Amino acid sequence: MKLLLLMRAVMKLRTFIWSSCIAFFTLSPQVQAQADSYPNRPVRLIVPFAAGGSMDFSGRLLASRLSKYWSQPVVVENRGGAGGLIGVQELLKASPDGYTLLLAASSLALLPSTRKDLRFDIETSLAPIATFSTGGYAMLVNEALQIDSVKDFINYANKNPGSVNFASPGTGSSNHLVGELFKRKAGLDMVHVPYKGDGPATTAMMAGEVQMSFSPLLNALPASRSGKVKILAVTSPERMQGEEVSEFPTVDESGLPGFNAVWFQGLFTLAGTPLAVLDKLYADTTKVLDDPVVQRELLARGAVPGTDGPGQFAETFSREIKLWSEVAEAAGIEPQ
Repeated sequence: MKLLLLMRAVMKLRTFIWSSCIAFFTLSPQVQAQADSYPNRPVRLIVPFAAGGSMDFSGRLLASRLSKYWSQPVVVENRGGAGGLIGVQELLKASPDGYTLLLAASSLALLPSTRKDLRFDIETSLAPIATFSTGGYAMLVNEALQIDSVKDFINYANKNPGSVNFASPGTGSSNHLVGELFKRKAGLDMVHVPYKGDGPATTAMMAGEVQMSFSPLLNALPASRSGKVKILAVTSPERMQGEEVSEFPTVDESGLPGFNAVWFQGLFTLAGTPLAVLDKLYADTTKVLDDPVVQRELLARGAVPGTDGPGQFAETFSREIKLWSEVAEAAGIEPQ
Protein backbone atom coordinates (compact mmCIF):
# COMPACT_ATOMS: atom_id res chain seq x y z
CA MET A 1 0.00 0.00 0.00
CA LYS A 2 2.83 2.43 0.88
CA LEU A 3 4.49 1.63 -2.45
CA LEU A 4 1.25 2.29 -4.32
CA LEU A 5 0.77 5.62 -2.55
CA LEU A 6 4.37 6.57 -3.33
CA MET A 7 3.88 5.72 -7.02
CA ARG A 8 0.74 7.84 -7.17
CA ALA A 9 2.57 10.73 -5.52
CA VAL A 10 5.38 10.44 -8.06
CA MET A 11 2.85 10.50 -10.93
CA LYS A 12 1.19 13.61 -9.54
CA LEU A 13 4.58 15.29 -9.09
CA ARG A 14 5.54 14.44 -12.67
CA THR A 15 2.31 15.98 -13.97
CA PHE A 16 2.94 19.14 -11.90
CA ILE A 17 6.54 19.43 -13.13
CA TRP A 18 5.43 18.91 -16.76
CA SER A 19 2.81 21.65 -16.51
CA SER A 20 5.22 24.01 -14.75
CA CYS A 21 7.94 23.42 -17.34
CA ILE A 22 5.56 24.15 -20.21
CA ALA A 23 4.49 27.38 -18.53
CA PHE A 24 8.10 28.42 -17.89
CA PHE A 25 9.43 27.63 -21.34
CA THR A 26 6.48 29.24 -23.06
CA LEU A 27 7.68 32.51 -21.53
CA SER A 28 11.09 32.18 -23.22
CA PRO A 29 11.10 34.27 -26.44
CA GLN A 30 13.59 31.95 -28.14
CA VAL A 31 11.60 28.80 -27.39
CA GLN A 32 8.32 30.53 -28.19
CA ALA A 33 9.72 31.55 -31.58
CA GLN A 34 10.66 27.91 -32.18
CA ALA A 35 7.09 26.83 -31.42
CA ASP A 36 5.62 29.62 -33.55
CA SER A 37 7.64 28.49 -36.59
CA TYR A 38 6.75 24.81 -36.09
CA PRO A 39 6.20 23.11 -38.43
CA ASN A 40 7.99 24.71 -41.35
CA ARG A 41 8.41 21.46 -43.31
CA PRO A 42 6.51 18.15 -43.75
CA VAL A 43 5.72 16.06 -40.67
CA ARG A 44 5.74 12.24 -40.56
CA LEU A 45 2.94 10.46 -38.70
CA ILE A 46 3.82 6.81 -38.08
CA VAL A 47 0.87 4.45 -37.66
CA PRO A 48 2.27 1.14 -36.37
CA PHE A 49 -0.44 -0.95 -38.06
CA ALA A 50 -1.36 -1.89 -41.62
CA ALA A 51 -3.42 0.37 -43.86
CA GLY A 52 -7.18 -0.04 -43.81
CA GLY A 53 -7.76 -0.65 -40.10
CA SER A 54 -9.15 1.57 -37.35
CA MET A 55 -5.71 2.97 -36.46
CA ASP A 56 -5.06 3.88 -40.08
CA PHE A 57 -8.45 5.61 -40.27
CA SER A 58 -7.67 7.68 -37.15
CA GLY A 59 -4.18 8.51 -38.39
CA ARG A 60 -5.46 9.83 -41.69
CA LEU A 61 -8.26 11.74 -39.98
CA LEU A 62 -5.74 13.46 -37.70
CA ALA A 63 -3.19 14.03 -40.47
CA SER A 64 -5.71 15.65 -42.84
CA ARG A 65 -6.82 18.17 -40.20
CA LEU A 66 -3.31 19.03 -38.99
CA SER A 67 -2.19 19.54 -42.60
CA LYS A 68 -4.87 22.21 -43.01
CA TYR A 69 -3.96 23.97 -39.77
CA TRP A 70 -0.26 23.97 -40.49
CA SER A 71 -0.27 24.43 -44.28
CA GLN A 72 2.30 21.65 -44.27
CA PRO A 73 1.90 18.03 -45.39
CA VAL A 74 1.44 15.45 -42.61
CA VAL A 75 2.43 12.17 -44.24
CA VAL A 76 1.02 8.94 -42.79
CA GLU A 77 3.47 6.03 -42.80
CA ASN A 78 2.10 2.56 -41.99
CA ARG A 79 4.78 0.53 -40.17
CA GLY A 80 2.86 -2.50 -38.93
CA GLY A 81 4.16 -5.53 -37.08
CA ALA A 82 5.12 -6.93 -33.68
CA GLY A 83 2.18 -5.39 -31.87
CA GLY A 84 3.31 -1.86 -32.72
CA LEU A 85 6.98 -2.36 -31.88
CA ILE A 86 8.20 -1.83 -35.45
CA GLY A 87 6.51 1.56 -35.56
CA VAL A 88 8.09 2.59 -32.26
CA GLN A 89 11.51 1.49 -33.47
CA GLU A 90 11.05 3.67 -36.55
CA LEU A 91 10.21 6.65 -34.33
CA LEU A 92 13.35 6.05 -32.25
CA LYS A 93 15.50 6.57 -35.35
CA ALA A 94 14.22 10.13 -35.72
CA SER A 95 15.39 13.39 -34.16
CA PRO A 96 13.50 14.80 -31.13
CA ASP A 97 12.21 17.85 -32.98
CA GLY A 98 8.49 17.12 -33.38
CA TYR A 99 8.74 16.28 -37.08
CA THR A 100 8.15 12.57 -36.49
CA LEU A 101 5.02 11.55 -34.57
CA LEU A 102 3.49 8.21 -33.61
CA LEU A 103 -0.22 7.47 -33.32
CA ALA A 104 -0.19 4.32 -31.21
CA ALA A 105 -2.84 1.97 -29.83
CA SER A 106 -3.15 0.84 -26.23
CA SER A 107 -1.26 -2.31 -27.24
CA LEU A 108 1.82 -0.09 -26.84
CA ALA A 109 1.37 -0.45 -23.07
CA LEU A 110 1.59 -4.25 -23.43
CA LEU A 111 5.05 -4.30 -24.99
CA PRO A 112 7.03 -4.33 -21.69
CA SER A 113 5.16 -7.45 -20.55
CA THR A 114 4.89 -9.31 -23.88
CA ARG A 115 8.15 -8.58 -25.73
CA LYS A 116 11.44 -9.94 -24.44
CA ASP A 117 13.36 -8.15 -27.22
CA LEU A 118 12.38 -4.67 -25.97
CA ARG A 119 15.74 -2.91 -25.70
CA PHE A 120 14.56 0.50 -24.52
CA ASP A 121 12.45 1.96 -21.71
CA ILE A 122 9.16 2.78 -23.36
CA GLU A 123 8.17 5.38 -20.76
CA THR A 124 11.40 7.37 -20.81
CA SER A 125 11.93 7.09 -24.58
CA LEU A 126 8.57 8.52 -25.63
CA ALA A 127 6.79 11.78 -24.91
CA PRO A 128 2.99 11.43 -24.66
CA ILE A 129 1.15 14.34 -26.30
CA ALA A 130 -2.57 13.57 -26.12
CA THR A 131 -5.14 10.81 -26.26
CA PHE A 132 -6.85 10.89 -29.65
CA SER A 133 -9.70 8.53 -28.80
CA THR A 134 -10.73 5.99 -26.20
CA GLY A 135 -13.35 3.29 -25.93
CA GLY A 136 -14.40 -0.01 -24.46
CA TYR A 137 -14.17 -3.54 -25.77
CA ALA A 138 -17.32 -5.41 -26.67
CA MET A 139 -17.99 -8.69 -24.88
CA LEU A 140 -19.21 -11.06 -27.57
CA VAL A 141 -20.88 -14.45 -27.11
CA ASN A 142 -22.06 -17.02 -29.60
CA GLU A 143 -25.80 -16.64 -30.19
CA ALA A 144 -26.33 -20.39 -29.77
CA LEU A 145 -25.67 -20.04 -26.04
CA GLN A 146 -28.90 -18.05 -25.71
CA ILE A 147 -27.34 -15.84 -23.04
CA ASP A 148 -28.51 -12.25 -22.59
CA SER A 149 -26.32 -10.76 -19.84
CA VAL A 150 -22.85 -10.88 -18.33
CA LYS A 151 -24.39 -12.35 -15.16
CA ASP A 152 -25.93 -15.19 -17.18
CA PHE A 153 -22.61 -15.86 -18.90
CA ILE A 154 -20.75 -16.01 -15.59
CA ASN A 155 -23.33 -18.49 -14.27
CA TYR A 156 -22.97 -20.58 -17.44
CA ALA A 157 -19.17 -20.59 -17.23
CA ASN A 158 -19.28 -21.56 -13.55
CA LYS A 159 -21.49 -24.54 -14.39
CA ASN A 160 -19.11 -25.62 -17.17
CA PRO A 161 -15.60 -25.14 -15.75
CA GLY A 162 -12.79 -25.73 -18.22
CA SER A 163 -15.10 -26.22 -21.19
CA VAL A 164 -15.76 -22.58 -22.09
CA ASN A 165 -13.33 -21.14 -24.66
CA PHE A 166 -12.59 -17.50 -25.35
CA ALA A 167 -10.91 -16.27 -28.51
CA SER A 168 -8.32 -13.58 -29.17
CA PRO A 169 -6.28 -12.44 -32.19
CA GLY A 170 -3.14 -13.79 -30.52
CA THR A 171 -1.42 -14.56 -27.24
CA GLY A 172 -0.46 -11.35 -25.46
CA SER A 173 -2.83 -9.20 -27.52
CA SER A 174 -4.95 -6.60 -25.76
CA ASN A 175 -8.07 -8.68 -26.46
CA HIS A 176 -6.41 -11.67 -24.80
CA LEU A 177 -5.39 -9.73 -21.70
CA VAL A 178 -8.86 -8.22 -21.30
CA GLY A 179 -10.20 -11.78 -21.37
CA GLU A 180 -7.67 -12.84 -18.75
CA LEU A 181 -8.62 -9.86 -16.57
CA PHE A 182 -12.32 -10.77 -16.87
CA LYS A 183 -11.56 -14.41 -16.11
CA ARG A 184 -9.64 -13.43 -12.98
CA LYS A 185 -12.17 -10.85 -11.73
CA ALA A 186 -15.10 -13.25 -12.24
CA GLY A 187 -13.22 -16.24 -10.83
CA LEU A 188 -13.82 -18.36 -13.93
CA ASP A 189 -12.06 -21.42 -15.37
CA MET A 190 -11.97 -20.66 -19.10
CA VAL A 191 -9.60 -21.71 -21.89
CA HIS A 192 -7.90 -19.13 -24.12
CA VAL A 193 -7.77 -19.97 -27.83
CA PRO A 194 -5.45 -17.70 -29.85
CA TYR A 195 -6.00 -17.05 -33.57
CA LYS A 196 -3.92 -15.23 -36.16
CA GLY A 197 -5.74 -11.91 -36.17
CA ASP A 198 -9.14 -10.38 -35.47
CA GLY A 199 -10.69 -11.82 -38.63
CA PRO A 200 -10.01 -15.50 -37.84
CA ALA A 201 -11.01 -14.99 -34.19
CA THR A 202 -14.34 -13.46 -35.23
CA THR A 203 -14.93 -16.22 -37.79
CA ALA A 204 -14.31 -18.82 -35.07
CA MET A 205 -16.83 -17.07 -32.83
CA MET A 206 -19.45 -17.10 -35.58
CA ALA A 207 -18.78 -20.78 -36.31
CA GLY A 208 -19.20 -21.74 -32.66
CA GLU A 209 -15.60 -22.94 -32.19
CA VAL A 210 -15.38 -20.61 -29.17
CA GLN A 211 -18.07 -19.21 -26.92
CA MET A 212 -16.82 -15.74 -26.05
CA SER A 213 -14.35 -13.00 -26.94
CA PHE A 214 -13.53 -9.37 -26.31
CA SER A 215 -13.09 -7.10 -29.30
CA PRO A 216 -13.10 -3.35 -30.00
CA LEU A 217 -16.62 -2.21 -30.91
CA LEU A 218 -15.57 -1.26 -34.43
CA ASN A 219 -14.77 -4.92 -35.13
CA ALA A 220 -17.62 -6.35 -33.05
CA LEU A 221 -20.52 -4.43 -34.63
CA PRO A 222 -20.36 -6.06 -38.10
CA ALA A 223 -20.11 -9.51 -36.50
CA SER A 224 -23.13 -8.84 -34.31
CA ARG A 225 -25.20 -7.92 -37.37
CA SER A 226 -24.68 -11.45 -38.72
CA GLY A 227 -27.06 -12.82 -36.10
CA LYS A 228 -24.51 -15.47 -35.10
CA VAL A 229 -22.90 -13.55 -32.25
CA LYS A 230 -24.29 -11.13 -29.70
CA ILE A 231 -22.76 -8.16 -27.90
CA LEU A 232 -23.59 -8.61 -24.21
CA ALA A 233 -21.87 -5.51 -22.88
CA VAL A 234 -19.01 -3.05 -23.24
CA THR A 235 -16.03 -2.86 -20.90
CA SER A 236 -15.92 0.95 -20.60
CA PRO A 237 -16.78 2.53 -17.20
CA GLU A 238 -19.87 4.15 -18.78
CA ARG A 239 -22.06 3.29 -21.73
CA MET A 240 -20.57 4.28 -25.05
CA GLN A 241 -21.90 7.32 -26.88
CA GLY A 242 -23.23 7.12 -30.39
CA GLU A 243 -26.55 6.13 -31.90
CA GLU A 244 -25.67 2.52 -32.63
CA VAL A 245 -23.71 1.69 -29.48
CA SER A 246 -25.45 3.47 -26.58
CA GLU A 247 -27.88 0.54 -26.17
CA PHE A 248 -25.17 -1.78 -24.87
CA PRO A 249 -24.84 -1.95 -21.05
CA THR A 250 -21.48 -1.93 -19.34
CA VAL A 251 -20.00 -5.14 -17.93
CA ASP A 252 -20.21 -3.44 -14.53
CA GLU A 253 -23.99 -2.97 -14.72
CA SER A 254 -24.63 -6.26 -16.53
CA GLY A 255 -23.15 -8.66 -14.00
CA LEU A 256 -19.58 -7.96 -12.87
CA PRO A 257 -19.49 -4.83 -10.66
CA GLY A 258 -16.28 -2.84 -10.73
CA PHE A 259 -14.96 -4.35 -13.98
CA ASN A 260 -13.77 -2.03 -16.73
CA ALA A 261 -11.09 -2.02 -19.38
CA VAL A 262 -10.51 0.61 -22.03
CA TRP A 263 -8.39 0.98 -25.11
CA PHE A 264 -6.83 4.23 -26.31
CA GLN A 265 -5.33 5.72 -29.42
CA GLY A 266 -2.68 8.22 -28.42
CA LEU A 267 -0.26 10.64 -30.04
CA PHE A 268 3.42 10.38 -29.06
CA THR A 269 6.75 11.77 -30.15
CA LEU A 270 10.30 11.39 -28.89
CA ALA A 271 11.38 12.32 -25.38
CA GLY A 272 13.62 15.37 -25.53
CA THR A 273 11.40 17.23 -27.99
CA PRO A 274 11.25 20.93 -27.00
CA LEU A 275 8.42 21.51 -24.56
CA ALA A 276 7.07 24.46 -26.55
CA VAL A 277 6.69 22.18 -29.59
CA LEU A 278 4.94 19.56 -27.45
CA ASP A 279 2.60 22.25 -26.17
CA LYS A 280 1.77 23.34 -29.73
CA LEU A 281 1.18 19.72 -30.78
CA TYR A 282 -1.24 19.25 -27.90
CA ALA A 283 -3.06 22.51 -28.63
CA ASP A 284 -3.49 21.69 -32.32
CA THR A 285 -4.54 18.09 -31.62
CA THR A 286 -7.18 19.49 -29.27
CA LYS A 287 -8.44 21.69 -32.14
CA VAL A 288 -8.83 18.58 -34.27
CA LEU A 289 -10.78 16.81 -31.52
CA ASP A 290 -13.03 19.83 -31.03
CA ASP A 291 -14.10 19.63 -34.67
CA PRO A 292 -17.75 18.41 -34.76
CA VAL A 293 -17.08 16.40 -37.93
CA VAL A 294 -14.18 14.56 -36.27
CA GLN A 295 -16.29 13.92 -33.18
CA ARG A 296 -19.10 12.43 -35.28
CA GLU A 297 -16.65 10.24 -37.19
CA LEU A 298 -15.18 8.84 -33.96
CA LEU A 299 -18.50 8.34 -32.18
CA ALA A 300 -19.88 6.48 -35.19
CA ARG A 301 -17.01 4.02 -34.84
CA GLY A 302 -17.55 3.32 -31.14
CA ALA A 303 -14.85 5.74 -29.98
CA VAL A 304 -14.90 8.76 -27.70
CA PRO A 305 -12.72 11.79 -28.59
CA GLY A 306 -9.72 12.00 -26.29
CA THR A 307 -9.37 14.55 -23.50
CA ASP A 308 -6.01 13.82 -21.81
CA GLY A 309 -3.11 16.21 -22.30
CA PRO A 310 0.58 15.33 -21.82
CA GLY A 311 0.56 15.05 -18.01
CA GLN A 312 -2.67 13.08 -17.71
CA PHE A 313 -1.80 10.89 -20.69
CA ALA A 314 1.60 10.07 -19.16
CA GLU A 315 -0.18 8.96 -15.97
CA THR A 316 -2.68 6.86 -17.91
CA PHE A 317 0.07 5.26 -19.97
CA SER A 318 2.11 4.39 -16.87
CA ARG A 319 -0.97 2.98 -15.14
CA GLU A 320 -1.84 0.83 -18.18
CA ILE A 321 1.70 -0.60 -18.34
CA LYS A 322 1.49 -1.60 -14.68
CA LEU A 323 -2.01 -3.10 -14.96
CA TRP A 324 -1.31 -5.27 -17.98
CA SER A 325 2.07 -6.38 -16.65
CA GLU A 326 0.25 -7.69 -13.56
CA VAL A 327 -2.42 -9.40 -15.68
CA ALA A 328 0.18 -11.02 -17.95
CA GLU A 329 2.18 -12.27 -14.99
CA ALA A 330 -0.91 -13.68 -13.25
CA ALA A 331 -1.95 -15.45 -16.47
CA GLY A 332 1.50 -16.95 -16.91
CA ILE A 333 2.09 -15.20 -20.26
CA GLU A 334 5.77 -15.39 -21.14
CA PRO A 335 7.31 -12.56 -23.16
CA GLN A 336 7.92 -13.64 -26.75
